[in-house]
This record gives sequence, C-alpha cells and structure tokens, in this order.
Amino acid sequence: MDVISGVYKIINKVNNHFYVGSAVNIRQRWNQHKKDLRKNKHHNNILQNAWNRHGEGSFISEPIEFIGDLFELISKEQHYIDLLNPEYNINKVAGSRLGMKHSLETRKRMSKNHADFSGMNNPMYGRKGPNTGKTFSRQSREKMSVNHIGLFSGDSHPLFGRPVSEETKEKIRLSLLGKKRGLYKKREI
Repeated sequence: MDVISGVYKIINKVNNHFYVGSAVNIRQRWNQHKKDLRKNKHHNNILQNAWNRHGEGSFISEPIEFIGDLFELISKEQHYIDLLNPEYNINKVAGSRLGMKHSLETRKRMSKNHADFSGMNNPMYGRKGPNTGKTFSRQSREKMSVNHIGLFSGDSHPLFGRPVSEETKEKIRLSLLGKKRGLYKKREI
C-alpha cells in the first residue's frame, strides 16, 4: 500500500458534520481513529459522541488534499479548518491544544482524580513509621536518646561511624546558634 500524506475529513453521512485532520499516512491515521472510536477512547469527545449516537456505518473518511511536502501538513490543515469550519474539531488551531476547553464532565473527572492523590486519599498520606504505636522500655529509650545525641558527645556518631573532634563540635554548635534544634538537642538522661 502506498503512503499517502495530506489533509482529510471524517464525515458523518447522517448530518454531514465533519472533522478535519492531517497525517503523514492518511490510511493509517483513519484506522487509528476507528480503533479509538470503537473502544470509546477517542481524544475528541464530540466526534466520539457522534460515533456512539450514529454508529460506525455512518462515518467515512476522504482526503481533501494530498500533500507531498510534509512541512506543509499543519499549515494546510489550518487552512482547511479556517475555510470549512468543521463541527467536530474541538481545537480550531491545527496541531495545538490551544483554545481547547474541557467539558464540565471532564473537568469534574480531572478534579476527582487529582483529589484522589492528594491529602488523605493519597496512599502515602499518613503512612506511619515501623515503630509508631510501640512502647519501648526505659533502657531502650535511653539507648535511642544516646544515639541521637552522640554527635555532641565524645562517642563516635553512629550514623557516620567516626569520632567527632572538638573543633567540629564547636563549628556545629556555632552554626546552630539561634536555630531551633529538635533532633540533636542535647537532653539530660
């Protein structure tokens, strides 16, 4: 089969409304349109609704103009959109979603999907650590406390595995002056 590039129309034979598009391979593009329409997953909800209402047998595709120079496809498509004012084109700018307005139903669905993954509906929201709700003995709490303040004690820091010099401790102390210190705040045991 020959590859035919150009601008095409998808025509509803019942009411003569149509869609204008362009493709490097018109035959392949028409097959993709039909595949999406049959699955009820076409990107153009106006064309999809008409397809659902009138049925596949009511639609045909026909070329408007064959175009040899592929760089002219979009500009020719725009020319025919402006000239013919197709009823099924949502976007009035060829090759662009500029000016496209989502339907109220689509906006609600997008809002719901967004809400499902924000706040309390997010599966990661409120995830608790492995020790949440556990009660530790006094001895365990003291060990954990010592590990948190190890940076400021003479012991080696458990996270880095090396001793901390007095000079380094002083630099850290000076950098933290005036700041709220939560985790590394020295506590009396």
